[in-house]
Amino acid sequence: MPYWAALPYLEKGYVVARKITEEGLYSNLYAAIRKEDASLAYIEDFHQTVKAQSFSTLPGLSVLEL
Repeated sequence: MPYWAALPYLEKGYVVARKITEEGLYSNLYAAIRKEDASLAYIEDFHQTVKAQSFSTLPGLSVLEL
């Protein structure tokens, strides 16, 4: 479960976080679009909105460097 999804329950003491490995468990989330749609205004706007909202409201996120 993503940290941001579990955080409200952690803060209330309903659950306890435990690492699965020494480093914890992390995964990458990707978004894909068709090449021909990449420059469409609504696609670019959606990408910027999701990026801005996610990083401003979901704790524990980090930028995936490609």
